Order: sequence, then C-alpha cells, then structure tokens
Amino acid sequence: MQVNSNTFYDLFDKVQNLDTPFLPSQILAETRKLYGLRHILYTRIEGPPVTAQNCSIKGTYPLEWLQHYFESDYLSIDPVVSRGLSDHQPFDWKDLPKDTRDVQQIFEESIDFGFGRQGLTIPIVNFLGELAILNVNVDESDQDWAARKHDLMRELQIISHYLHQSVTRNIQATKESNQFSLSENELESLKWAASGKSVWETSAIISLSERTVRFHLDQARRKLRCATKVQAVAKAVALRLINIS
Repeated sequence: MQVNSNTFYDLFDKVQNLDTPFLPSQILAETRKLYGLRHILYTRIEGPPVTAQNCSIKGTYPLEWLQHYFESDYLSIDPVVSRGLSDHQPFDWKDLPKDTRDVQQIFEESIDFGFGRQGLTIPIVNFLGELAILNVNVDESDQDWAARKHDLMRELQIISHYLHQSVTRNIQATKESNQFSLSENELESLKWAASGKSVWETSAIISLSERTVRFHLDQARRKLRCATKVQAVAKAVALRLINIS
C-alpha cells in the first residue's frame, strides 16, 4: 500500500489535541487506518519476569489468536518479544531467526489467524527503564514492503513514544485518583460546581441542604489537598474523578 507523504502529519492532527482515557486506543486505531496496517499491538511489560500476567496489551490482534498464543506459551519462545525487549532498534520480522520448529509454527499459525506476511517491531525504552514494544503487521508483497518499510519504521518510532507517554499518563492519573476516596455526595457536589451551579442550585438538584453541600465541598477540597473549591474542582476534573461533559 502506498501511503501519502502527509500521513504522519494527518495522524498527529487527529490526536494531538485529544486528552481522554481513550487516547491510546485512538492513536492505535488512527495509525492502523492511515498506514493501511492489518494489525497493530502495543505491549507494556510490567515485569520482570516476562509473563502473560505481566503484559498489558492494547491493539487489534484477534482475541482468538491472543488466547491461543498465551495458552500455547508462545510468549516464552517468540523471537519478536525476546528481541523487542533486548534490542533498542526497530526490526523487520524477516530478520528474525526461525531455526526451530516451534518458532516457525508461531508464524505459520499467525497466517491462519489472518495476519499478513510482513511485520515490524518498535522497541520502546524510556529514561525510567520502562519496557514496551509496538508491533505492526501488513499483507504486502516483498517489493511493496521494501519500498516503504524504512519510512514506516522511522515514523512509527515517533508514534510509539507518543503512544507510550499517553499510556503512562493514564496509568499515573489512575494511581493518583485511587489515592483519594471521595463519597458519592462529595463527587456530586464537585460535579455540579464544575458545571457552574451555585451551592443553592446544587442543593436543589441533589436534594440536600445548602449547609450539607458546603460541607461536602469542603470535605472534597480537604481530601484533594486543595486550598480552594476552584482548585478542588480543577483537580477532580484532571484526575477524571468527575465528568462534566
């Protein structure tokens, strides 16, 4: 598939202004669509050790294949994973050693599950030592693949780090939000405050007295470690504790 030279910029035009819990999935979906990929998979390793339980994955690999892959313990012998976690440079799956019958079987069976003939892996390593890999798969002839894989490899390196940062931000936001245990009434009071409602209006909406609403707002402010109600509302929105859409 021939990709327009503006594909990379089209992708970032679509996602750079988004900031939602679903951003990583949107990046993967748009990358797959704009680059004409058969499949794309982001895998974050929470280990060591590298086990199915320590892998966090997002992407478009068929569920049936993932179930078969993990049940067959292919993770322990897959050269895509082993090289992806030990080598910092992107690589073409054609360059992987397939000198054992078990490894050959992985690639042969993947075709039966609808995978294409070509693949790339982009290792992702940041200064914190976090490990992740981005796999992309296409069904193209060797000639077409050779004509575009180097440009694709270069652009995917940038996309993969943008994706990884997005996933990391979401994980951090979840950890931070879990530190705070706000009651339903406290969250409701913050939600209506974020929507511009006065204490009196909020009290009418949630059927509580104004004094009680003020109490819940003050409790929420204290739990969120904020000096003012406005700061508490802003922090609750940033941590996705409340939704004002």
